[in-house]
Amino acid sequence: MHLSRLCASFAEYLHSDHFLQLARHAEFPSAFSRERKLPLPARVASLVSGLCKSVQAELDKFFGYLQQQAALVRHVFSRRRLRRRV
Repeated sequence: MHLSRLCASFAEYLHSDHFLQLARHAEFPSAFSRERKLPLPARVASLVSGLCKSVQAELDKFFGYLQQQAALVRHVFSRRRLRRRV
């Protein structure tokens, strides 16, 4: 089985009603019944992915990377514009 197919089937299973029923505690049948900021499939995926830091630290790292990429793109485009003018 290809890795992409495996990941897709795992993601599909995480969003299934069967998994949701298995995740609920018998004493708390209303657990995971509302759509929250971090729903059950996202929580499980973060645990499986080996998330070591807090979610906020991971998000800060991710958006910092995006900001660096945006700065690089702006730099490359500005250099291209300068070269066209010359």
